[in-house]
Amino acid sequence: MTPLDEAVATITTWCATEAAVRGQDHAAATYAETIPAAATYTAGGLGAPPGVLELDEEDIALLAELADEANERLATWHRTGWLAPADREKLLFTARAALAGAPHEDPEAREAAAASLEALELWCAQAPAEPPAEPSPAAPAPEAPAPVASAPVTPAAPAPEAPVQGELFALPG
Repeated sequence: MTPLDEAVATITTWCATEAAVRGQDHAAATYAETIPAAATYTAGGLGAPPGVLELDEEDIALLAELADEANERLATWHRTGWLAPADREKLLFTARAALAGAPHEDPEAREAAAASLEALELWCAQAPAEPPAEPSPAAPAPEAPAPVASAPVTPAAPAPEAPVQGELFALPG
């Protein structure tokens, strides 16, 4: 697996995990009207003391907004392979924490975490600050004229390869 493939897989996993956590926090708050403080910190840092936090409608609305943002981030990543600069910082923070938490007794785990962080840092350094323009819906192709029997037959040009999801930026090496 190339460093770019590893970075793409890590980013995809991070976006999906973030969306799942935000969705769980919102669902727990909506249906139980309480949420464990640890999940509240994860869901936006409402600053609750340890234990169970009573949430009001404003808090639940904030959790819904955070869940929507996480789902939009995941959808944007799948569509364009782009992450906002603030999201890249969160991603790098998570990767640095994974490296710091890798056991010293397991050099392979530390090496893998360091390689992942390095690939992510390279990807983030090359990624544009603004999202790429999304293509507009394709217009229907005009009808092709019927082939003329006397025209020579030429092989069709090969179809361009579809881009691999997330492969907007090439990593050096």
